[in-house]
Parts: sequence; C-alpha cells; structure tokens
Amino acid sequence: MLDNWLSTRAVDGLLEEPELIVATSCEKTLISAPDVYNDRGHAHAVKAGDTIYTSAQIPVDKNGNLPSEEFEAQAEQVFLNLGSVLKAARASWSQVVKMNTYLRRREDYATLVGIRDRYMPESSVVVTDLVSGPVDPRFLLQAECVVATS
Repeated sequence: MLDNWLSTRAVDGLLEEPELIVATSCEKTLISAPDVYNDRGHAHAVKAGDTIYTSAQIPVDKNGNLPSEEFEAQAEQVFLNLGSVLKAARASWSQVVKMNTYLRRREDYATLVGIRDRYMPESSVVVTDLVSGPVDPRFLLQAECVVATS
C-alpha cells in the first residue's frame, strides 16, 4: 500500500526543500580478522568513511569451538575476538565509541561490566546492554562495537 502511495506522488512534492538533498557515496572496506572464526561468510567489520562497525562477536575460538559453558570464559573469548577484529581494522580499544552487548542472563551483568572495564577503562564509551541472548542457546553473550578512527 505504501509503495503504491509513493509511486503516485512526486518525491519533490513530499519535501519542502528538495534542493537540500545531496547524494553522496561512501567507500566501504570489508575487514576480515584471520584469528576470528567466520562460518557465515560475512565481514568481521566494515569501515565506512572514518567509522568502523564490527559484526557481533560470539564466544568461539578461531576453530569455532566454545571455550566453556561458563559466562566469564565466554565473555573473555568475545572480547578477545573483538580485539582481533579491531587489530585487523588497524584500530584499538581506545577508539571504541559505542558497544552493544547482548546477554542471555541478567545475572551475568556484573561480571560483564568487570571484564569490559579491563578492556575499555575509559568512561567515554556509550554502552547498551540488553538481556536478549544470541541465537545459539550455548552462547551466553555476544557484542559489537562502533569505532571512530579520526
């Protein structure tokens, strides 16, 4: 229905000042980290302009093995994976500006904060923590970052 409505109207008629719209393109660079498992064929990260967006990292080693069923070991693996992705992108933890973490269990939150503080001790990072677990029920968390390179 919306497509039909849009097709019957001129886009310029929907905008007050269409001359302010500027089309730009942004070069994307796909980043692959050789020490991080990837069975889905997606990029570990993408650099677009001066920003790097990591894929959410799961708690498996480079061979796809789950290190432990314990939260602390899984969290360490996720942060090691993210660190490897940052290194492959020629970035560092100090450049992370946003991190999203997806927890399976609320009771693991305090442990997560302690581990995250070791990797990112600065308070200049925006963080979102959600309790909504990863797709694979064995995984107790996954995390992704946004990095500013300039």
